[in-house]
Amino acid sequence: MIRCTWGMGARILVVAAVPLGGLSLPVHEPTDRSAARGMVRSAASHPQTTQVADSTDPLFGSGSATHPALSPDGRRVAFMSNSVGVVAGIPINFEIYVADADGSHPVRLTDNLVFDAEISWSPDGERIAFQSYRDGNDEIYVMKADGSDQRNLTRLASAEHAPDWSPDGATIAFNSDRNGNSDIFVMGSRGGDVIQLTESEFSESSPRFSPDGRRIAFVSDREGNDDVYVMNRDGGNVHRLTSSPASDWYPRWSPDGRQLLFISGSFADDRFDLYSVPADGSGPPELVLRKVDSGNPSWHPSGQCIYVGRYIGEQSRLFVVQRDGDGVSALGEDVRATCLSSGDEAAMVGADRRPLRAPCPS
Repeated sequence: MIRCTWGMGARILVVAAVPLGGLSLPVHEPTDRSAARGMVRSAASHPQTTQVADSTDPLFGSGSATHPALSPDGRRVAFMSNSVGVVAGIPINFEIYVADADGSHPVRLTDNLVFDAEISWSPDGERIAFQSYRDGNDEIYVMKADGSDQRNLTRLASAEHAPDWSPDGATIAFNSDRNGNSDIFVMGSRGGDVIQLTESEFSESSPRFSPDGRRIAFVSDREGNDDVYVMNRDGGNVHRLTSSPASDWYPRWSPDGRQLLFISGSFADDRFDLYSVPADGSGPPELVLRKVDSGNPSWHPSGQCIYVGRYIGEQSRLFVVQRDGDGVSALGEDVRATCLSSGDEAAMVGADRRPLRAPCPS
C-alpha cells in the first residue's frame, strides 16, 4: 500500500511505501560529453500517474525536474527543468530554475532553445556557474543568482563541461576536450588563468572540490570503466574509490568532507542507484537510495539529507531523502500531483525499506 501525508505548509508531498514487487522505471541516458545530458528515455511500459498540475510548472508540469544543487546556506535549490521545452511529449531543452528549498516559488533563470545544465553555486551564494550550448558548443557560463549578467567564461570551439566553484571562490574546475580527450582543468572564477590537471588518453570528467579545497573528486575511465577518483588540488596523488561493473559518476562531497555521494548505473539493466563511499577509501560503497534518475545528487549543507531526482511515470521529480535512506519527500510548488499509483516502487527508500521520518530541516 502507499500512504500520503501533507507537511511544511502544504508544499511537500510525503510518500511512504511497502514492497509491492519488482518494477523497472525509465531513466535518464547520461552522456557526460554531450549537451543532451538528462534527456528522458521513454519506457515501453510503466505504472501510469495522473498529473493535474499546470504543464509549465517546473517541478510538477509535463517536463522533468532534475540535477538539483543546494545553495551554500541551504535555503534555495537550483535545478534543471524542461517543463517549457516539451513539444508532442519530446523534451527540447532544459533550463535552469531556482526555488526555495521546499520547492516553493520556482523562478526560471535561463531562457534559450538549447541546454543549460551542470549547476554550481559560488561559495557566497551570489552567483551560479553552469554550462550552456547557446553558442553552438558547450561553454562555461556564470550568472548572478537571480539569472542576470550571464557571461561566457571559455569561448572556445571545444566542449567545456561540469563547472565547480572552489570553496574560496577564486577558481572554477571543469572538464574540457580542448586537447583531444576530456581532461580536468581549473581557471579563475572570471575566466582565464587556465591550468590543466589531468592529461591522459582516457576520459576524465565531473570535477568537484572538497569542502576544504584541498582535493578534487572526478570520474575517469582510465581502468576501462567510469569510476570515481580523488586527487590533490594540483592533480597529484590520484586514488580510485569505486570499481564496480556499473558506471559511477557525479561525485558529490558531504559537507564534512568524509563521504562522497555518486550515481551508479548499468545501461544493460537500465537502472540507477545512489551510493556513498568514504572519501579516504577506507571502506566500500554503501547503498543510500534505489531507483534514482541519472542526474546528480546534492547534499543539504546540514549534512542530514540529500536532494536527488526520481521518477513519477516518465518524468523525473526532485526528492529529499535522509542521508541514511530512512525517509523521502517530494518537492513541489503545491501538492496537486497525486500519490504514486499502487504498484510503483518509486517511493521505496533504503535497502531494507525502513520507516519514513521527517524531511530535512529548511
